[in-house]
Amino acid sequence: MQEGNKIPKPISSRLVRGLNRIFTGLLVNNQNELILATSGSYSQARISRVYEDSVSVARKRGESVSVELDKSRKKPRLIVHLASDFEPIHFNLTLTRYEYLSRVAEGALPSSFSQECYEDVLAFKTQVFKQLAIRQSLESEDEDAEETMSIRLLEVNSAGIASEHTLEVYF
Repeated sequence: MQEGNKIPKPISSRLVRGLNRIFTGLLVNNQNELILATSGSYSQARISRVYEDSVSVARKRGESVSVELDKSRKKPRLIVHLASDFEPIHFNLTLTRYEYLSRVAEGALPSSFSQECYEDVLAFKTQVFKQLAIRQSLESEDEDAEETMSIRLLEVNSAGIASEHTLEVYF
């Protein structure tokens, strides 16, 4: 891999699928978007069914997920862009982290890995959620107060594809 080059799509898709499975705690097969879900109040819960947002893997509206070579350290890292005017969020990919995400993407939760890999991914999730909260607060300044509250839940079909299901509460 040369500086600034992105890795082939099948590899990045596998990494995103692994992240989605860890971020949600569900056996989801989504690989074209990074699913951001919580348990409602705690972003590091083992199972997160409350859909907050998603980030398109392909560059769209300033957001994207890619794996690129870090120019200064000459090592690959996963990069999440939530908006064009936000700082990207980086997750350095060591061989251990790459293998862990790959195995999770293929459906195995390898017990041979230490808890450290899992905790590293959850720390990355927390970084993504911090920026998401900033983005959402900027977006909500433009919206008027509503008389409804929406709760968006993750729904997984038989093919393992997760999508949002919205419940509206009127008051």
